Amino acid sequence: MAEAPPTGTSRQGSNVAQASSALLLTEIVSSDGSLAPGLRAVYENQHIDADQFMDKLDGYARRIDEDVEKVCSRNYQGFVDSVQELLHLNPHADDLKLSISDCKDNLKDAGDHLYHHANELCKERRKQRDILAILEALAVCRPAIALFGQARRQLADKRSYAALKSLQALESMELLQRSSFLFIQKIRQQIPHIRAQIKEDSFDDMRTFLSDARLRSEALGSLTIKESQGQETQPETAASKRAQVAAAQVDYSPLYRCLHTCEVLGVVHECAAYYKQERQKQAELVLRPSSTMDSETTYRQYFHSVAGFFIAEHVVATTTQGLTTRQWLDSLWQQALTSIGKVMKQQLARCSTASMIREVKQLIVDFNATLNAHTYSVNRLTDVLLQVRSRYQAVLVVAASEAFKAILAEDNYTQITVDDPAAYDKVIELYPYPDKVFAELPCPKTFPFSWAVPRLYAEVRQFVDMSYQFLESIGLSNTEVDEMLRQSTNHLLSKVLSAILTQTVRNQKLPVQLLTQVSLNTTQLETACEVLEQYITSTTKSVGNQVHATQLHGKLTFKDARSAAEDGIFESLQQQIDLFFELAEYDWAPEEPTDEASDYLVQMLSYLSTMFGSLRHMPTAVARAAYFNTCKYIGSQLLGLVSAPEIKKVNMNGIKSFAVDVATCEAYANDNQVVDQADQLFTDVFVHLRELVDVFLNEDWDKFCEPNVRRQYYPHLKPEIALSWLEKFDDSDKGSLFSRTMGENRRKAKHVESIIKRLRAGIAA
Repeated sequence: MAEAPPTGTSRQGSNVAQASSALLLTEIVSSDGSLAPGLRAVYENQHIDADQFMDKLDGYARRIDEDVEKVCSRNYQGFVDSVQELLHLNPHADDLKLSISDCKDNLKDAGDHLYHHANELCKERRKQRDILAILEALAVCRPAIALFGQARRQLADKRSYAALKSLQALESMELLQRSSFLFIQKIRQQIPHIRAQIKEDSFDDMRTFLSDARLRSEALGSLTIKESQGQETQPETAASKRAQVAAAQVDYSPLYRCLHTCEVLGVVHECAAYYKQERQKQAELVLRPSSTMDSETTYRQYFHSVAGFFIAEHVVATTTQGLTTRQWLDSLWQQALTSIGKVMKQQLARCSTASMIREVKQLIVDFNATLNAHTYSVNRLTDVLLQVRSRYQAVLVVAASEAFKAILAEDNYTQITVDDPAAYDKVIELYPYPDKVFAELPCPKTFPFSWAVPRLYAEVRQFVDMSYQFLESIGLSNTEVDEMLRQSTNHLLSKVLSAILTQTVRNQKLPVQLLTQVSLNTTQLETACEVLEQYITSTTKSVGNQVHATQLHGKLTFKDARSAAEDGIFESLQQQIDLFFELAEYDWAPEEPTDEASDYLVQMLSYLSTMFGSLRHMPTAVARAAYFNTCKYIGSQLLGLVSAPEIKKVNMNGIKSFAVDVATCEAYANDNQVVDQADQLFTDVFVHLRELVDVFLNEDWDKFCEPNVRRQYYPHLKPEIALSWLEKFDDSDKGSLFSRTMGENRRKAKHVESIIKRLRAGIAA
């Protein structure tokens, strides 16, 4: 079967395959690299038959080999000649190689040297460029660097304010804000630290001032107080005075520098807060004593230190602004006044010396005047002074009370007799006895008081003088001083002297004569109170006693002491009366009556007459009271004998004998020299005994048994007393009250029984 001729399409594909094969073959032959890409393209091309391509490649290789063989055959001799020439050139090639190697080495060395110098030259040129740039920058930054260095030097020299001004000038430079140089950045970083250091140095200045002010506060206060007094308290040499002034000179300049610097830094509030805090601590230390204040020197140091502290504060407040305020200073001052009051109360409680307390008072007065001159309110210091005065008065009272006890213990309670004017003047020097008539009497003469009166008066006058020494310079008027003196003197007289007198009288068990003199002494002490009032008025120079609300209560002051003395007199007399009554022996039913008084009664009344004779110098009221109480006591004792249960029988003879004793007592009551005979009080002191014996002697039972009639005729006799005798009455053997016939006895017995019944019925009613 004949092969069909190729169509147009198949012919076109054959041409493409041949063209592709020819192109790939050319690439493979002319390629100097790897053949893999070309071979891969052959196998991957769909239009190329790999076998046919390999056949073409083999054919091309055979043609190349044929061409090479032809060339070699044609040029062989020339090749041989060339080889021979090359062999001849071999030694020259070795020499050339050596020369080239040497040249290479020399060239390398020269290049290295040139490279090194080129690098050095580049470095030096860079340095030169940098140096020029630095010089240019330094020329621009030189003012800032100079200011920074200046600030550092000033800071090192402790010139904080100057350093701060340099720093402000440095901060105001525009360069410092825009420059990116490292040293400028370092300067910017150092500025806050320098400011902090300036602030710390300024606070160091403040601390220096605080320390100096604390150390010099005592000297400052001492000097200022002396200057305020207008004179030196003691002579001083010029050198010692200069030393004192130098010690008191507080240097305020560190504080002013600190405040000025803090104003520039803008930390005035912090500065003021720190200053107030530290001064508050110092104030607490100054106001709290470090040890017990047991001498005038320690009190002086305390007040001088406090005064120096507040004087320095006054200077600071008046010479600065923004550091302290008047409100803060007043608050600190009020705290100080409270502390001073507490310290004085605690420390003076241990003080028992009046002279030291007066020194403390004077220190407070000087302190008061000095601080008042520096515009501090010192009203509360008056309260402190009054508090000190209370302690002072307590010390004076204790000393006076001891003196009173010693005077009374040493007194002999005997009236003072002076034999000549010198002795009289000695007494008057202690106590200006106001009796002008007595003063005109010639010597010898006897004062109506013992040595206790002038010595007690002198002691009270000394108390007044010492009290006045405290009050005279504390800013009170004469009238106020007078009132206080009178009040304190009244307290001494009424609460101390009167109590000691009373206690002395009650504890010493003095006899009647001495008790009488004690009573007389109290009377004279009352008179001495009037003299003492005049002395107080003359001492205080007040206008007169009539304007004073307080008077010396003389009569009231010694009332208890006088009462104790009078009670002692009465008690002593009563004890003696009891001793006499122990001797009393009554026969209530004797066979015969007696017309003489009992022996014990006669002896007792004789003793009492002698005793009352020694009371002639006593005030009439006291003598009357003593005499009346004695008579009344005798009456009560006699009435006790009448009512004694030991009595078994009473007859008319016994009653008549007892009536003699009653009459003797009545005569004694009426005849004693200390009593006015017309005094009905003493006439009736034994009336109840008189009525008792009269009702039996007069057989007046009808009147006595009738209550209304009895009140008229026998008002003082109690029915119980008469009944006690009537029940024991037995007079059957004697012709008296009732008839003795048997019939009459029975009738009278019934009558007695009826009287007894009537009395009992009246008593029961």
